[in-house]
Amino acid sequence: MKEHELAKAFEHLNGMVPERAHSSAVILFAARSAERQLVPFGTGSLFAIADRRFIVTAAHVHEDAEKQGFDFLCATTRKGKFTPLHRGVWGVMHKFDVAIFELNSKNAEDLDENVFLSLADVALDVDLTSGLFAIFTVPACWSESSFDDQSGPVKAKALQFVTTPYEGDVGLLADFNPTVHIALGANDEHLRNHDGLKISWPDRLGGFLPGISGCAIWKIADKYRPNARPEPDVARVVGVETGVYSGPGVIKGTRWDAVGSLIQQGYPELRSAFNIVWASSSKL
Repeated sequence: MKEHELAKAFEHLNGMVPERAHSSAVILFAARSAERQLVPFGTGSLFAIADRRFIVTAAHVHEDAEKQGFDFLCATTRKGKFTPLHRGVWGVMHKFDVAIFELNSKNAEDLDENVFLSLADVALDVDLTSGLFAIFTVPACWSESSFDDQSGPVKAKALQFVTTPYEGDVGLLADFNPTVHIALGANDEHLRNHDGLKISWPDRLGGFLPGISGCAIWKIADKYRPNARPEPDVARVVGVETGVYSGPGVIKGTRWDAVGSLIQQGYPELRSAFNIVWASSSKL
């Protein structure tokens, strides 16, 4: 495929990623209040279920921040500010590395210009062995910490990455259960810039991708149809990014079923909302 054809193809692929994938994503910064320090630490996605508001992310984002002595996490807002996540309730499912944070009223107010996804944006019964998938996130190496009021604004650069399922033997991936996890290809063969030109990861995945943990994994199409009109409305969240395998070049995700179970366990009053929406969970 010639360069101009690649550029057209990648423009088409990017058009398949819904705007709500961008506006529902938040960068999570670990913070030390005494030092006024913000450190890029992960990514989350916003969800509204009935009258509750949540951030969904990876459990190790919350746990690693605590282990490293940070006081709390902050989430970015589309207002260009931060909202501190220290007056709400965390729910964690260690086994599957997923976590939720229930936003308080101040958090929700700070995030009112963001988009909150709903259960209708999630699909549980899609084929995860084929099709096109996308993540929208912020790698830590593309972000700069803020240490005090004199250090200037925090800087961050987003990564939109469209790829396909990993085609290797998932049986060789440590701590990978195909009934629970998602494996997406993430080596240099998959990496192109917005013009479709081939580029390389600036570092091994393990060094480049910290910061993407907890971002939503979207399935944007069942197959690529180059002459079809992009339909971002059909895209659905299918998982949460929870790890990478540097050697084979794989992004690992946990299926969203685990998040749903975590929310229903902690908030049994929301089960009726799940039953209504997921009774007819649609396929792509």
